Amino acid sequence: MRSDSPKTPYRGGRVSARLDVGVFPFYKFEGANARDNGPYYVQLADQNEGTDLAKLNFYQGGQALPTLVPGGTRGVRARQRMGRNPRGPASTYYEVVGTHFDFLEVETPVSGQLSAPATGLLVPRWQVVSPGAQRYTFAVDFGTTNTHVAFATADRPEPQPFRIGTEREMEVVMLNRPLPSSDFVLPKRYGPDSFGMMPLADTVRNREFVPAFIGIEGAESAFPIRTATCESPAFISEGNPLLFGSINIGFYLSRDGFLYNHPEDGRYRTNLKWNTEGGERAAGVERIRAYIRELLLLIKHKVALNEGDVRATQVVWSRPLSMKTVARRDFHDIWYQEFERVFGEEPGQRLADLSESWAPYLYLTDRHTDGGIVPSERDNVVNIDIGGGTTDVLLLRGKKPEATLSFRFAGDVLWGDGAFGGARQQNGLLYYYVARTANKPVSQEAAAAREVVRAALESKASSADVVSLLFNFDKQLEFSRELRSARQLRIVLLLHYAAVVYHVGQVCQARQLAVPRHLCFSGKGSTYLRMLDLDPQLGTLTEIGKLILEFASGQPAPSDFRLTLVSQPKEATANGSVLWKQAGGDAAQAKAPAEFVLPGVLPADAPAGPPQAFTLAEAESDTIEDEVIANARRLVRFITHDSAEIRGLLDELNVEIDPDFVYNFLDGKLKDSLRAGLNSLRDSGTNADDRLPETLFFFPFRDALFQLGRELFKRYYASQTH
Repeated sequence: MRSDSPKTPYRGGRVSARLDVGVFPFYKFEGANARDNGPYYVQLADQNEGTDLAKLNFYQGGQALPTLVPGGTRGVRARQRMGRNPRGPASTYYEVVGTHFDFLEVETPVSGQLSAPATGLLVPRWQVVSPGAQRYTFAVDFGTTNTHVAFATADRPEPQPFRIGTEREMEVVMLNRPLPSSDFVLPKRYGPDSFGMMPLADTVRNREFVPAFIGIEGAESAFPIRTATCESPAFISEGNPLLFGSINIGFYLSRDGFLYNHPEDGRYRTNLKWNTEGGERAAGVERIRAYIRELLLLIKHKVALNEGDVRATQVVWSRPLSMKTVARRDFHDIWYQEFERVFGEEPGQRLADLSESWAPYLYLTDRHTDGGIVPSERDNVVNIDIGGGTTDVLLLRGKKPEATLSFRFAGDVLWGDGAFGGARQQNGLLYYYVARTANKPVSQEAAAAREVVRAALESKASSADVVSLLFNFDKQLEFSRELRSARQLRIVLLLHYAAVVYHVGQVCQARQLAVPRHLCFSGKGSTYLRMLDLDPQLGTLTEIGKLILEFASGQPAPSDFRLTLVSQPKEATANGSVLWKQAGGDAAQAKAPAEFVLPGVLPADAPAGPPQAFTLAEAESDTIEDEVIANARRLVRFITHDSAEIRGLLDELNVEIDPDFVYNFLDGKLKDSLRAGLNSLRDSGTNADDRLPETLFFFPFRDALFQLGRELFKRYYASQTH
């Protein structure tokens, strides 16, 4: 059936309607297994003329399905998302719960003398499925910037990215007619040209619903994906959001330049993970709930259509350490509630969580991966997982976990707009790239990518969001390559790396832990290390890391000290979680060692007794402020002046600095940056006698590095752009 197929009204005659209908998921269990059906989501795209919109009525067993009432377990719920507009079809979404449906009735208004609407029937040719023998394990790494989903089966235990790559498992079935199979790759066969007179129905599907394919050649999306939602303009005000009718995963964000400049059609929302505090708590929780529900629906869909047993499917989610207790409880409750909603029963042992610090290490030490770490009782190991918002660290004394750390000093410090949350697009590294490439000729493929980035820039998206797009299009737009030439700006990247390694060294000293033989990095935020070190083997950063660890800990590093960065850093956490669950899910590893918080002052200035975090009131005292800043200043001085070995290696990183300028500029910004961090804690509800959830050491750097990057751009490059 085509999108513009004729319909016959009850009173005779013929009408044409420009409509399309999409159904997700497109399978049905029968008999005793029918309990695993649903929920189903149906999209109605309407590109007719006139005021009134078409609508759908659902039938099962010859009876119309009722409207779903609050607290009900069977029926249909509907919500219009987009009204008539000149930019594309109107859209309405339906949720069918508690049952499948045998057919649906399309009801569309007609012009002229007919008072009754025209109606027609659509009968889905369901894929009938039965529980299979294959057992699936999935892991979800829900990050600040990106989300990755990995899976494995009993027959194929190696973790692999989630993908939808065949017609049988196509996620959403619509009324479009696929193009010839011999002429196009699979996603293109079901792309805009397959929709006849409604090519924009493809955009609506990708923006508001679910993509047909994921992770194969020609597909618009592949994991890892941006951690973002796409929301209707009324999402917050309307209340009781409907998945797809109000909000959905923003799969199309990196392709949808049009929406950046048309907020009346909706918006993409990022920074979901840390947006559950303060005045937006309720909306923040609903965003996370919708995101997780859709992921679980995709997981169930893949299992059902690939001879899997949905009742035996296991899911592991990565547990963040540095969240407040309330936010962490929100995540736990959402995962358990949504698992039960999607899979129809309490999760029991099928749903588990694993610390974000543990999971990457399990991947790095698996003999089938490229981590290359062989655990030994004689060698200490540190894994540093840098995300967008947090860095999580695991220290091991030999094979035994020693401590975990978590702090808000990660990718957004490099690519964001500073700790004060001021004007957007002020990042010096972003300034540099935009100034260098604004008029640079590019290929046709790169031109399409650049238009999306330009739309984001024009809409005043945050620096972090624009940079995320640039990393996504790195192959086409060469963001990493351009920044390798930013000789005077690259000190910002080096100082970020140095601060993380320095703090790890001080933790080793506090724990009486010898300098580790293995310094390992994972997480999407760690990819800047390959941008910083021009040596593919990271030899220069290895030597600098060794020098900083020795300086911070007061101990010599092993002669065979190694730095390891996995080839796909973002995938390490989810892959490690899959391997852990496949191996039986060791309960001791799930608990992980206790989190350790070093105060952040110089070791000689630390209070007597075991190290512990300061309270907010203590941290705001002049004495503690001065001691924290002295510790930060000590590191900066070591990099800019005191270490002849490091200064001798800067040229290998293509880093050039004026030591006095960098040191003096940062020295003037450290205190304001520290105080901005403390103010943000108060604003988020931290009480004066609450112990801080993380070290104070990074607070002086959070805004100071941003300010340094902006100042270095003005000092060395701004005049070149005029």
